[in-house]
Amino acid sequence: MDTNIDQLLDKGITHHKATQFNEAEACYQQVLGEQKSNVEALHLLGLLRYQSGSYDSALQLIKEAINLKSDYPDALNNLGLVYEAKNLPDLAQEQYEQALLLNRESEQALCNLGGLYLANYQLQRARSLFERALKLNPKSVEVLSNLGKVAHDEGDLKKAYDLYIKALEVSPNYPLALNNLGQLYLDQGDVEKAFIFIDRSLTYDADFTEAIVNKALVLLRLGVFKEGWANYESRVKRTYHRDYLLDPRNPKVELPRPSTYCPIELDSKQLVVLSEQGLGDELFFLRFAQTVKAKGGRIRYRSSKKLFSVLSRVECLESVFVGPSEIGQPDLIASVCELPLLTQMGAVDDIPAPLTLTPDEFVMDKIASKLEQFPRPWIGVSWKAGTPYSQYSLYKEAPLNLLINLMKGVRATWIIMQREPDKRELYNIVEDVGRDKVVDFSFINNDLEEALATTALLDDYVAVSNTNLHFRASVDKPARVLIPVKSEFRWMVDGETSPWFPTFELYRQNDKSGWEDAFNRLEKDLAIRYANQFNT
Repeated sequence: MDTNIDQLLDKGITHHKATQFNEAEACYQQVLGEQKSNVEALHLLGLLRYQSGSYDSALQLIKEAINLKSDYPDALNNLGLVYEAKNLPDLAQEQYEQALLLNRESEQALCNLGGLYLANYQLQRARSLFERALKLNPKSVEVLSNLGKVAHDEGDLKKAYDLYIKALEVSPNYPLALNNLGQLYLDQGDVEKAFIFIDRSLTYDADFTEAIVNKALVLLRLGVFKEGWANYESRVKRTYHRDYLLDPRNPKVELPRPSTYCPIELDSKQLVVLSEQGLGDELFFLRFAQTVKAKGGRIRYRSSKKLFSVLSRVECLESVFVGPSEIGQPDLIASVCELPLLTQMGAVDDIPAPLTLTPDEFVMDKIASKLEQFPRPWIGVSWKAGTPYSQYSLYKEAPLNLLINLMKGVRATWIIMQREPDKRELYNIVEDVGRDKVVDFSFINNDLEEALATTALLDDYVAVSNTNLHFRASVDKPARVLIPVKSEFRWMVDGETSPWFPTFELYRQNDKSGWEDAFNRLEKDLAIRYANQFNT
């Protein structure tokens, strides 16, 4: 290779390692000006563009390098990173696997492929790859941190803690290990320690998206709302690897982040608000539509299909639609999850009441005729919710054995509201509690009009956090919520109530003593509440 070309590449790499991207690019461009097919310059310029967030340009440059040199494992590995950034994990996996075929000892390809498996909760595969990488480099802080996350997700919190500490002994300021350790404390309910480590990770990497989202969740649980909502916006980048949601009118264009134009005067503004996350999140955040209306704004809401019928009767929404054809030209478009940010919610006193929903009268009559076949009180029950083995969907579960003991001890008709209950669980409940005391209403989860009507008719409801609890709040009825240590921010840090759901009683798992105290208090409360009330 020409000496001048070698010198330019070395100079570019030096600037690149120092994150002096403009100087590095100038060197790579100069090389390509002299040798337009220089494989290393194409690859390195592509990597630089990836690191700068210019993913389409990065894709073009690295693919051009690979077309010139197909057996280039570093380029294949970095092409995988670009595909990940473009939210194309299957294509990313192909590149990492190809890189490993060429070089079985590529620590970075092993780590990147392991990261894909970890994100999909394929924990055994992830662990195998990380352990291979660790043999190559026993002091790799990235591998140690990821192995810790595997143990964390498997529930081995002691092993996870040890691995995070080991990573921090190698590199005390490594952001991934700091954030992961903070998340471990958060999952154990130690919010103060969680904040220390998550915030510290951002000291060393201010753009670390996962840590920004974790910080948001900590702040919101603590009631530090303004900063919490500003950080919460980053969940979009964490999930989709782009700054914000795509414009429904042109899916090739990203919408601007709402924080870039906040605070905003809402008076006379028309907003198109987009559904996002789960059904419960839709219902939770839509309460702020009332605030928008009170400030003089108007909302047209693009609903999920499942909630469309229920939401079409909501008075504070100007209209509800599903398809993209009705977007029009509003003053702004944003996710429903940004409504607190847009309304500048900053204190407990700013929390609006839950969204008011009106059950369909015909459906109410139909459900009432089914319930009236059984003696009251009618107490609904659900014991698990969320998606297990999902990176960003929180899974909650209360111990069924304690729930069965509770049901046996309370004189009531127990209405099974659990979505898709396991047949063995249902069998155990019926056999232990008694066939005359248990009614399976799990079918109502297939039709949200029926779910809404049922929650409106129940005398009480015992459940982990789920969509039906949001329905219960929307018809202004009380409920009793089983709160695992690892829970959503809306249940706050502690206490027997939450400002978000003031009519609900909370029964919290203790990180040390478990669920026993919560279930003992719950049984006493139910016994007092229904003593002789429905006796004839």
